[in-house]
Amino acid sequence: MTRGYGHIGLGGRGGQMEQAHRIVLGVKLGRPIAKGMYACHTCDHRWCVNPAHLYEGTPAQNVHDYRQRGANATPKPARRSTGAGAPPEDGRADFAAASWGGAS
Repeated sequence: MTRGYGHIGLGGRGGQMEQAHRIVLGVKLGRPIAKGMYACHTCDHRWCVNPAHLYEGTPAQNVHDYRQRGANATPKPARRSTGAGAPPEDGRADFAAASWGGAS
């Protein structure tokens, strides 16, 4: 994780890394996130990849919505997880690389 965001490797060892929540949102939308747009979280947890918690928005929208929800300026700590015991409805992005043409 970098700055609290989970990452998915695309293209195998030494390949491109992409933020997991951006991949999940792209799969949800059925297209890549538009240039200059963010994958925003309704839950304000950077590590979250639940598609129901993600929406495409502008950087200004992201900041506005974050403040509207009363979130403070201190980022929530990332949690480390092996994925063991996670319920299937948690929105993990195990399938995302395959959906975007990467190795499954």
